Amino acid sequence: MLKTRMLTSVMLMPIFLAALFLLPEIYWALLMFAVILMGIWEWAAMAKFPAVARVVYLLLTLGAGITLIL
Repeated sequence: MLKTRMLTSVMLMPIFLAALFLLPEIYWALLMFAVILMGIWEWAAMAKFPAVARVVYLLLTLGAGITLIL
């Protein structure tokens, strides 16, 4: 298990660093925002939010994030 995680991190690190240093600022922000939205969705599920509350929470975060990015 640890071996698999280490191999995954070694493979993903160059992709992450390339995106960090080579992507224009707006694309980096959108990429990180997509990761944040996935985390928001998973956290709401782990917190046992009802389906409607999960969607509302995601949409509110989406609206706030788009406001901040633009």
